[in-house]
Amino acid sequence: MLSGESVSNYKGMPVDCPQRNERQPWLGDRAVGCLGESFVMENGQLYSKWMDDIRDAQREDGCIPDVAPSYLNYYTDNITWPSVFLLSSDMVYSQFGNIQPIVKNYDAMKKWMDHMKKEYLREGIMTRDEYGDWCVPPESPELIHSKDPKRQTDGLLVSTAYYYKMLALMSKFATLQNKTEDAKEFDAIAANVKDAFNKKYFNTDSLFYGNNSATSNLLPLAFGMVPIIW
Repeated sequence: MLSGESVSNYKGMPVDCPQRNERQPWLGDRAVGCLGESFVMENGQLYSKWMDDIRDAQREDGCIPDVAPSYLNYYTDNITWPSVFLLSSDMVYSQFGNIQPIVKNYDAMKKWMDHMKKEYLREGIMTRDEYGDWCVPPESPELIHSKDPKRQTDGLLVSTAYYYKMLALMSKFATLQNKTEDAKEFDAIAANVKDAFNKKYFNTDSLFYGNNSATSNLLPLAFGMVPIIW
């Protein structure tokens, strides 16, 4: 059974916070939410349409906003929130067999990836992060964001891991369309990013990433970045 909150978050686009007067189509909220929703709601058409909204909100330089349609005009140029452009398109394909969001938006996705690479990729590390490990459970109830460095994940670890995942998705999308040269290019960049990520963040003595926070370890596991070392 669906809650009233779930249903009220569909307004021609997926929006957040029905309990207060924000109700904006934040991209980051749907990175995993869109997949979970797909098991209980026929949301394929809604997300296919929303991918068009995201493409329409893209700037000429390739930057994608954090909210689309871009009512709040937040073009922070980060990886994590705009990654929903690729993640939701992949969800529509994987869950409903509809490849059209991928085909229709492939050029816009590639333009965004090229923009982020040109502006922020440095020696295999994606150096642009806006939100970090958003709202990690803090050490005390009066806090929204943790102040304990043991709980805080390096934002560039997050952005680099997400960039690697986006490269893997772009390779998948290119292969689905027989764009073999594009797929090879994305795979080559991904290999370099994975190598740089592990050199910078993987502790080979203790076998953990970053500061050993849950996010530091879960992202490389979930995104297939962990090296085989035995």
